[in-house]
Amino acid sequence: MAETRHDAEFGLDEPADCKDAKPTVTKTTTQALYEQSHAVLVCTLVASTGFFHGYDNGVVNDVFTMPSFREMMGWPEDDSARVAFQEGLTVNGFNIGAAVAAILAGHLLVDKYGRRPALILGSALFGLGGGVQCT
Repeated sequence: MAETRHDAEFGLDEPADCKDAKPTVTKTTTQALYEQSHAVLVCTLVASTGFFHGYDNGVVNDVFTMPSFREMMGWPEDDSARVAFQEGLTVNGFNIGAAVAAILAGHLLVDKYGRRPALILGSALFGLGGGVQCT
């Protein structure tokens, strides 16, 4: 029979009494599946935001070809360098605003007051923006 190694030989401390040992908690299969499905759901929702953002940019590009939109914006039918620049600003205005807001909100709001005020302010601005678009 082979000799068994003792933890004391390898510098590992053992509890003096078995009462001091903490029991090992094992997860049930249901708990493990719940945690995995929760993580998959969260990752799916986060990934879908990127998909929808790209889809939104694609829809905006189609709007630029509409004669009524071009007329309202004062753009000629043919694209020039000036019009292309204005189209780029229109499409990327959201991206620029989101980047600046993320930096400012993270530094000025979240670091000082926590996530809750930032989420409330962001939700209020989102609602306000939706209201402005409806009018």
